[in-house]
Amino acid sequence: TPVWVRQHDFIDFGVGFGHGGYIEYFYYNKKLPDFDPREVWAFFQPPLHHIIAALWLGIQTSLGVAYRHAQENVQALTMFYAGGTVLLSHEIFKKMSLQGLGLFLPTLLIAFHPAIILLSGSLNNDALSLFLQVTTLYFTIVWYQKPSMGRVIGIAISIGCSMMAKVSGFLIAPAIALVFLDRWICEKECFKKYLGQFFVFGLISLPLGL
Repeated sequence: TPVWVRQHDFIDFGVGFGHGGYIEYFYYNKKLPDFDPREVWAFFQPPLHHIIAALWLGIQTSLGVAYRHAQENVQALTMFYAGGTVLLSHEIFKKMSLQGLGLFLPTLLIAFHPAIILLSGSLNNDALSLFLQVTTLYFTIVWYQKPSMGRVIGIAISIGCSMMAKVSGFLIAPAIALVFLDRWICEKECFKKYLGQFFVFGLISLPLGL
């Protein structure tokens, strides 16, 4: 479907506001807004998705792709995010020891869920934020199974970038905190090791998220 059909707060490119206008602002200006972002509708959003989309527009047009076609092709990014959400969900189900039909059915539910299908063609920041939240959940599970600094860095980067894509990415943080707390309580003898990992987590995720 065209970029102006079945969208949420996107409107279209070339109008100067909404998610489309925000993407084009980065495409043309190559910098963060130097004005109060509340003055233009949707410019208050965290910018990660819009910056990536603007870079993708720039790559395409530099290769000779017509600008309108390049705009349509931004949907390739959100299709990638939605597809990644399905694949990571499948990996999460396997980490939960689901097998056979118990693995197939929940994967099928995610793959054909109407929200995922709509997000795969939606040009706002929801698809990227969801993908990064699911990535955070995956890294949290593998960290809980075998805590390491590398895995906690994965959690920190994914949740920080999720919040850089959309503020609601923060909603997964309380669950992550409970997982951290559970591991910390269960292995009190590793107090210093976990304290160091949690410090690194905050050092990475807070600047990204804020």
